[in-house]
Amino acid sequence: MEFSIRHGEARDIPGIKAIYEQPHVVEATLKAPFQSLTKWEKWLANLPEDNYNLVAVSGDEVIGQLLLTVFPNPRRRHAATVGLAVSAEAAGQGVGRALMEAALEMCDNWLNLRRVELQVFVDNQPAIHLYEQLGFVQEGRHRDFAYQHGCFVDAYTMARLRDRDIPGK
Repeated sequence: MEFSIRHGEARDIPGIKAIYEQPHVVEATLKAPFQSLTKWEKWLANLPEDNYNLVAVSGDEVIGQLLLTVFPNPRRRHAATVGLAVSAEAAGQGVGRALMEAALEMCDNWLNLRRVELQVFVDNQPAIHLYEQLGFVQEGRHRDFAYQHGCFVDAYTMARLRDRDIPGK
C-alpha cells in the first residue's frame, strides 16, 4: 500500500472521525463511539500549541492518525504522550509504524524530547509488539483503567527514553 505522512488539516477531519468509528479502534482507544462531526471539528481545529496531528494518507483517504502532545508543564517539557489509530483496511501494512517513526524522529531531532509515553490496553498485542520494537518498555499496569464492553479492563503504561546526549555514549 502506498501512503504518505503529513500534518493533519481541516479537510482530514471526516476521515479521522471515520477511523475512530471503526469497532477495532473504539475498542483500543478511550474515544467513545458515535461522536459528532462537530465535536471532532471543534477538538482538532482548536488543538493547543505543542500538539502535533499527523495523518497517513493513501491518495485522498486518511488511513491513520497520530496525535503527539508535548506536556506544557515546565517540569514535564522533556516529555510527550502519543495516541495512534489505523483504519481496518490499512492495519498490518506499516502505517502505524510509519506514523510512530515520524513522531519519534520529530521528538528526537526537532523537539528535543527525552521521554515519549503512552497507554495501551493489555490485550492489544499487535500495538504492544510495535511499541516494543520501537524501544518502548512497560513501566506499569493500571488495573480497571477503562470501561469496555460492559467491564473494566487493564492498560499498560509504556515509555521510550532517548539516550542522553553525552559525548562518547
